Amino acid sequence: MSKKIKKKARVDGSINKWDVYLNANTRYRFAICCDAGSEGIIMELKEGESVEITGTTFIGNKYEQFFDFTCKKSGNYKVYMSFKEEYKNKKKYCAIGLMGYIGKAN
Repeated sequence: MSKKIKKKARVDGSINKWDVYLNANTRYRFAICCDAGSEGIIMELKEGESVEITGTTFIGNKYEQFFDFTCKKSGNYKVYMSFKEEYKNKKKYCAIGLMGYIGKAN
């Protein structure tokens, strides 16, 4: 199962957010697909209304194209996708966020 997170995101530092329901004991992959690579684009996963980040593509000052997440608790999660502010005056480009099912956790 794969779900395309389709929504236009502006290159102005704005944040877009989507609700997803994740099942316990399941591994998921969250990925960014973009013609300009993943530089300047951040995807984050948070549980419910929590401010704590459970997964991100921005790790140690480096932009990654994906992260894997093992869900331990079924429930609603939020996926955030944003373009960094310093990219707002650069060429226009778009990005697609993907959520994929990897399998059951061990």
